[in-house]
Amino acid sequence: FEVSAKDEKSVIFHKEFEIGNYSGNTFRVKVERKIALLSRDQLEDIMPVEIGSEAGLVAYKSVNTLSNTGDKAWTEKTGALSIWILGMFNPSDGTTIIVPFRKGSEKTLGPVVNDAYFGKVPSGRLVIGDGVLFFSGDGKYRSKIGLSPQRALNYAGSYDENHGLLTIIFYTKPQGATDYVNSMWEMQEHPFAGDVVNAYNDGPVNGKALGPFYELESSSPAAFLKPGKSLTHTHTTIHIQADEAVLDPIVQALFHVSIDQIKSVF
Repeated sequence: FEVSAKDEKSVIFHKEFEIGNYSGNTFRVKVERKIALLSRDQLEDIMPVEIGSEAGLVAYKSVNTLSNTGDKAWTEKTGALSIWILGMFNPSDGTTIIVPFRKGSEKTLGPVVNDAYFGKVPSGRLVIGDGVLFFSGDGKYRSKIGLSPQRALNYAGSYDENHGLLTIIFYTKPQGATDYVNSMWEMQEHPFAGDVVNAYNDGPVNGKALGPFYELESSSPAAFLKPGKSLTHTHTTIHIQADEAVLDPIVQALFHVSIDQIKSVF
């Protein structure tokens, strides 16, 4: 990426390139990313409760714009790109990933979670609660989960009890969008039946691990763009470090569970 502009709290990158897909189609692309540090005051519009000065805080937002610079439309027939943000974080034995979901019957909304990316996740590493999923982020077992557009909300998080660290992501989820790129590692029968939000836990494969790390990920809808058109996806990451008494009201406001409940899951 090339730097377009920068100041003390933000930087803008851009890149133009061509990329081909398995079907033999070529996409001419421009990507622009603005990454900015955020203050406590700037979080007031998205956080349900105030983050007090007694808490340590690091927050940043990436605004990502994908443009079709070619002369052909990106369609279901040609295939389409999307914006996929992967936040990679340090794991620990005390880290639990927390993903809220829309409640409702599987007949109406489909399965609560897709846990088949790297083989079914063992029950001791994934628990479906009342409107919230709990997934281990210990970095010791390679596994991944995802939520469909029918189930996903516009945020997720994790809590590391060893370090008193609450991590929250917020992302844009356009109302009514249902076509998301399917990132399962297989030939796709339904290539636009993908997930909106994912969580990945690294672990050894054939004795080796990539990190270890865990990820909180979000995706834009599939970018069915005509020439000259763009799609923008925003992803905000908030790290809050404090005593449990300070973090618990934030956790309860967002996820409707207590820190004690999170700690008792695994």
